[in-house]
Amino acid sequence: MTAAPVLTIVTYHYIRPIAGSAWPGIKGLEVERFRGQLDYIQRHYTPVGAELLFAEARGEKPEWPARPLLLTFDDGYFDHYHHAFKEMRRRGLKGAFFAPTQSLLDRRLLDVNKVHFVLAAESDHRKLASEIDAHLASMLPGDSTAAIAGLHAAMRKPSRWDPAETVYVKRVLQRGPSADVRSAIAGALFRKYVSADIPAFAEQLYLTPAQAREMISEGMHFGSHGDQHIWFDHSSVDEQRQDLENSLRLRTTLGLKDGEYSICYPYGGYSAPSLDLARQYGFTLGFTTRLDLNAVSRDTKFLELARIDAGADVPSGADAPVSSWTKRVLC
Repeated sequence: MTAAPVLTIVTYHYIRPIAGSAWPGIKGLEVERFRGQLDYIQRHYTPVGAELLFAEARGEKPEWPARPLLLTFDDGYFDHYHHAFKEMRRRGLKGAFFAPTQSLLDRRLLDVNKVHFVLAAESDHRKLASEIDAHLASMLPGDSTAAIAGLHAAMRKPSRWDPAETVYVKRVLQRGPSADVRSAIAGALFRKYVSADIPAFAEQLYLTPAQAREMISEGMHFGSHGDQHIWFDHSSVDEQRQDLENSLRLRTTLGLKDGEYSICYPYGGYSAPSLDLARQYGFTLGFTTRLDLNAVSRDTKFLELARIDAGADVPSGADAPVSSWTKRVLC
């Protein structure tokens, strides 16, 4: 089959045994459900590697199989090595993995993950929101009451995934008053609810450069997820540039192929300046969280590829009912 296809790209984050674990409240995918999803995918799709997208972006005309699907994994977790990669290798499947350089190379626990585990450890998210407000009241200059009310109005809103209180905790600690204030509050809550040994927690959470190189040697693609996992569309151009420059260390450390550089925008956030910077730093592919399929052609916006979410959009089990996304490529 030589015609350019409609490509499905699936997003994964945590993949681990969750029920009965030390973190039953973490939002992720059970390993058995992941295996069931691979059964479903292999029945209805043809999993492919990122090399076909790179070839298409170069203007080549690669041979696409019927109903291609690319598996992608965000954040560079140990889960991806121990559970996803090993199962994919057993099945002969490829995928694309995106890791922030501060977690992969510097072994630093990112604030985004501190927030994940605080929310998992304390189920009363209204309580967490109140604690955050108390921290803000003591740290913000001037009229903190008005500032906190403004944060509530802007950020305390339900999302596709979470109720308003949970969204508020996430958003304030992701893009609230200032990076220093956000980081200080996230660290304080993490030490209170999760662990005082932050370096040890980071070592257990993230895969290592050696594991990443092993995965690459087995045909997996690795791309950038920024340096600190910031919201590009809520950062200045200078902040975005600095983050992207720092993330380029991934290329030399992992020995990535020239001309096959990709970026997955943290939180799915990007802007027109983000795209300009991505081109400037040689990125060919960019992965978003926009929900859609990708009609691959000369007109494809290769730096704005859409993905569907594994947790909500992919059935588990070879005999599972066909999803609406699958029906679109079966037509």
